[in-house]
Order: sequence, then structure tokens, then C-alpha cells
Amino acid sequence: VGYKYQNIVKSGGAIEHYNKKIIVSDKFGSFFKLSLEDGVPSKLSYPKVPTNHDEFVTFGDYGSHPHFGIKDLLLHEDEKDLWLYISHHSYSKQNNRVAFSISRISLNKKSLESNGIWKTIFTTKFLPKSEIFGGLGSGGRIIEEEGKIILTVGDYNHDSMLITSDERAIAQNETNEYGSVISIDPENGNHEILSIGNRNPQGLVKTNSGRIFSTEHGPRGGDELNIIIPGSNFGWPYVSTGMDYEHYSLGNEDIQGRHDG
Repeated sequence: VGYKYQNIVKSGGAIEHYNKKIIVSDKFGSFFKLSLEDGVPSKLSYPKVPTNHDEFVTFGDYGSHPHFGIKDLLLHEDEKDLWLYISHHSYSKQNNRVAFSISRISLNKKSLESNGIWKTIFTTKFLPKSEIFGGLGSGGRIIEEEGKIILTVGDYNHDSMLITSDERAIAQNETNEYGSVISIDPENGNHEILSIGNRNPQGLVKTNSGRIFSTEHGPRGGDELNIIIPGSNFGWPYVSTGMDYEHYSLGNEDIQGRHDG
């Protein structure tokens, strides 16, 4: 089986479609459009994405980590505008800490070029200090639901097993946004936590019936398919059907291999 379009970007990234066109980004903030009619990719001239990636790689303690950057794209059209939303990491040189953000930019509906600059509409609290940057467990999926942006945020392996962190079991801490699914108002940035106890939610979809499903990368043998209902607690890291990658058990569980609680 061959691929019709290859090597548009080479560093990972995200993809979205609109009106027989596809937008592709790499993780650093380069964007391309591809017409499904002629198959010719071209680079889009967007302003620099507010990740502060250059400072992250030169100054940050985590600088060489490959999982920093853009995680997902979402195009949303209203009566007046076409908005491109991106989920991405954002680095603060002053604090030498990483947070997770959603930014958006207005696009020309015909050319898909930008009409302005990026505006960050939501940012989490900074990640707790740790020995490594657990960006592989960042989540970052976004969808639109009744005018709100639904975002998944992983726990970045702050679970007392894989890395040493200032905070253990971050997915059970309701004072931050990590290890959760969040509903965000794009006009004012107000947000509501829909669920906690999520490890690394890497899939997100709304069905025709209105239900929101999330696929969760659990530990070894513990992947999940969850229905996101406001107020849910999916138990991580205290309950899981999976096990630690280094042992045949999960260190935080009193009862192994079950999802009670």
C-alpha cells in the first residue's frame, strides 16, 4: 500500500481539514496547506506560535526533549470567521517551567492564510518541578462542543512511578488542570474541569448523539475508552487494569488489575 502524500513535515505535528483542503503543522510551528484537488502542498505564512521553543531548547533543563510543541489543530467556522485553534506547550524562561496552552488565529476562508496574530486563550498552571519533562504524557487533543473547546491534558508522568516530581498523583489534584479533560470558553478563557484521574488522553471525539469519548493511554495493559461525563474521576494513578513498565504490578494500587473505586 502506498501513500499519496509523504514527507510534508518530518518532525511530528498535527492535521486538520477544511473545504477540500488540509492544514498540516509540524511540532515547531511551521504550517502547510494541501489541496485535495491538485495534491500540491504549500507553506503558510503564519506568525510565530507562542511556545517559546527557541528558549526551551537553549535554556531549559529539559531542552533536548522531543515531545515539546504543537499537539493538535482544530478549525472552527462561525458566521463571520474561520478560527484555527492549536494546543501546545508554552515555556517560561523566567520560571524555567512548562505549561500547556490553547491559542487561536483568524484565517482567510479562501486562502487559509492568517488574518492577524495568535491569541492565547487558555494556559494551565505550570507543571511541578521534576527531573525530566514528561511531554510524552501530555494529552493535548481538542474538539469543539456547543461553542466550547474541549481539551485533554495528561499527567506528564507525575504519578510517583516514572519520574521524581515535587507532586505525586497530580491527576487527583483538582487545583490544577493536569490529568483531566477541560471545557474552555474561547471568548473569555473561563474553564471547567469535566473529569480528573486521566493519565494520557490521546483521543477525543464527539458522536452524533452528543456523547464525548476519550481514548486513554494507560500503563502497560491499561489502555481505556472512556465516556467523558462532568464530575467523572477515572481513578489514575490509584486504579488501573495496567501495570508499571518495570514491574508486574502498579505501585499505587492496593488491588492489582482492577478498576474499582
